[in-house]
Amino acid sequence: YLREALSNLEQCYLGTIHSLCARLLRERPIEARLDPEFTELDDLDDTLLKEEAWERYLLNLKIEESPSLIHLEELGIKPSELADCYKTICTYPEVKPFFQASPKPNLKEAIKEIISFSDEASQYIPDEEPKMG
Repeated sequence: YLREALSNLEQCYLGTIHSLCARLLRERPIEARLDPEFTELDDLDDTLLKEEAWERYLLNLKIEESPSLIHLEELGIKPSELADCYKTICTYPEVKPFFQASPKPNLKEAIKEIISFSDEASQYIPDEEPKMG
């Protein structure tokens, strides 16, 4: 078997799993329900397609007046600030995001401390700006 394999070495396929899959799909596009003229996405096209999908998703949320957008707004989060999170999820699709609900923090005590500190610090602020700054 080894001699036969070595004599047919030029028929051996070496490549990445992606190129092997693309080759198989090109050999049998109809069975895979693909357009026979399909092309693979390059990195730029992939990035642009993901960005378009994100923008369409946000637009649909706005059109549907999604409660998710309202909740984000209440939290002071702009949907555009989540774009990097979306990109990370796209980069690692096998990792499922985990979101743990947590109660809204009670900031009353912290706010009291800040006000107290501010009141105390204000007595050290001069009424006029010193000549040397």
